[in-house]
Amino acid sequence: MKDISYADKIVIIDFGSQTTQLIARRIRELGVYCEIISCYKTDNLTNEINLKGIILSGGSAGSICWFQDGISDSRPQELSVVNGLAFLPYSNCPHYSIENRKALYHQLIQENSISTGYACDDLSGILFRNGQAVEFVSQSDKHNSYLVQVVNGVVQSAITESNLLLNKDALQQQEYSSLTINQKMKDLININDNSTPLNAYVSIIKKLQLNKEGIPESEINQVLNIGIEKILLPTINWLELLTALMKISMACGIFTIVMEFG
Repeated sequence: MKDISYADKIVIIDFGSQTTQLIARRIRELGVYCEIISCYKTDNLTNEINLKGIILSGGSAGSICWFQDGISDSRPQELSVVNGLAFLPYSNCPHYSIENRKALYHQLIQENSISTGYACDDLSGILFRNGQAVEFVSQSDKHNSYLVQVVNGVVQSAITESNLLLNKDALQQQEYSSLTINQKMKDLININDNSTPLNAYVSIIKKLQLNKEGIPESEINQVLNIGIEKILLPTINWLELLTALMKISMACGIFTIVMEFG
């Protein structure tokens, strides 16, 4: 991990994302100061000094909240319209491949009960920057994002062109380099620090799987024979890494919004 610089600061507002801690850890590993705050504790956010950007992180109902409105069965329990914070001037429908959700979403847009919006199948997502959709991503060509709107009096759902994220941690290949190892854990067992990615990995494996009482010898041997072929290292700067980390969230069906400041 690089020494933390306080010259720039990133704040993650968490609204139930499963990857918030991962995003924060990756930012800190790059030497950028990062804080996670609850979505209920944002009153003084505009007074933050050296605030370089804000990441809004949430999935499913935690994505609808950033939009003007959407449909959800989280609260109330029946599928219905819920109002969001209107950070994004659109409606939203996660889990779009579920037919009853899609049908209700189309009906509400047709009736003008909710606004034109974006929908996502699971395993896909959209990156918004300063209120605009700038990138669409998916983990496969069978899961898509959609722009849903009324055209000539009829609701139409247009599939957006998505970048497929099939590499390690949803980073595209040009965004990392690989370090060839081709050793087994038993060859690296004397490592005891976190000074490099390889050292950190070995130390974690030792801590979680070897430094326990009463481990059967068969299990110890199994761990010692773990083969490490290569380690992937990011090759992008920290602002580019933020975008890559957004892709990780979105590929898990999570919407992420990036707000950049001067």
